[in-house]
Amino acid sequence: MCQTEGEVESGGGRVEQKLQDQELHDALVEGNNLNAFKEILEKDPKILDMVKVGCFIQSPLHVAAYHGHLEFVEEILKKSPELVEVLDSRRWSPLHVASARGHLEIVQALLSKNPDMCTALDGDARTPVHLAAMKGNLEVLKKLFEASLYGPHELMNVKDVAGNTILHLAVRNKKLEVVNYLLEKIKAEKTENRINAVNAVNNCGFTAYDIVMESKNKQEFIDIIVTFRKVKAMKAKDLSQDEWWSKKRDILMVVASLIATMAFQVAVNPPGGFWQDNTPPHRAGEAIMAYNYPKTYPYFIRANTTGFVVSVSTILLLITGWPFKKKYFMWLLVVGMWVTITSIAFTYAFSIVVVSPKNEREPLTYTIIVGAIVWCCVMASLMIVHTIRGINWWLKTNKGINVWPQIKELFKSNTSRQDINSRSIC
Repeated sequence: MCQTEGEVESGGGRVEQKLQDQELHDALVEGNNLNAFKEILEKDPKILDMVKVGCFIQSPLHVAAYHGHLEFVEEILKKSPELVEVLDSRRWSPLHVASARGHLEIVQALLSKNPDMCTALDGDARTPVHLAAMKGNLEVLKKLFEASLYGPHELMNVKDVAGNTILHLAVRNKKLEVVNYLLEKIKAEKTENRINAVNAVNNCGFTAYDIVMESKNKQEFIDIIVTFRKVKAMKAKDLSQDEWWSKKRDILMVVASLIATMAFQVAVNPPGGFWQDNTPPHRAGEAIMAYNYPKTYPYFIRANTTGFVVSVSTILLLITGWPFKKKYFMWLLVVGMWVTITSIAFTYAFSIVVVSPKNEREPLTYTIIVGAIVWCCVMASLMIVHTIRGINWWLKTNKGINVWPQIKELFKSNTSRQDINSRSIC
């Protein structure tokens, strides 16, 4: 059974306190006799700080806010403005209550005392903004955004215990006016803030756009879908692919820069060095390799130049963001890196031959040939796999056919058969 904090030791005192609390409660709930309410407060000015209402611990301000009695709220705020920060057993502040109920004038009155309560979290880590969005109280939501000391994107990015932002909750509860308002707010933000706000992912791995697209009745969201696309909304799986692309881009940039540096250094410091004198037929500063290996030197230069040009081109493409679809763009860059790495491998082979003594060249040549064969096999395997994946992607996109799972299943079955045969032989 619920108790009151205003209980006194004597039985008569407890009875009197309960009656007074009940009078206060009735006055707040009915909201039709402000004078009677003022008389109760005059009799016991501390009653506002002592009373518990119902079976949930609430202040009188919670009760007045719940029932929408503005005059009572204003009177309580005059007497005890600190009650605006009191939380009930659900950790709801009076502002949570008024926001959920849609009492705009009461929300304004509470905000005038403490605008920081816009970001107060309840037991589910929800702010008054979350509750207003869930209930579709658009005018209240606007007022909360206006009064908040934080930027709109910061309010939008606050997540509850389930990882839902206010946009998630508005979409899930089909509060379309609220969703439109939030998307317009997001559209006005800077690019980075806009992307973070619209593409936030909850604990279930869904963006707000995922919830819209997985709705059974997409027709009711048709206008909102257009707005979502305008603010670059993405599905969670596409978002992860975008993150993957960003990481790959950074990796390619580092690799291309490293190879370009290596190729430049080899060009200005070729293996074997430079002639130091002007004795005919050479001149000082010319590569010794060009005279000692006249047939090999052109191939060395071509391989090194290919690696340098492709690396520099890759860096340029990554910086400027060539307007290809990302899959095509990534495929082009990966192929470019294959060519570059192969060119650098050939440059290495030529360099080793140049700087090695004559009596070591025969075994060294054999090693280089074996290495080249292994390298070509690796490159061919990669080319085949990526070609199959490219064909599969094209068939899936244009024909709705997905052959990649079947290929993987065939590979697994062949591997299992080989394992069985090897066991039977053993």
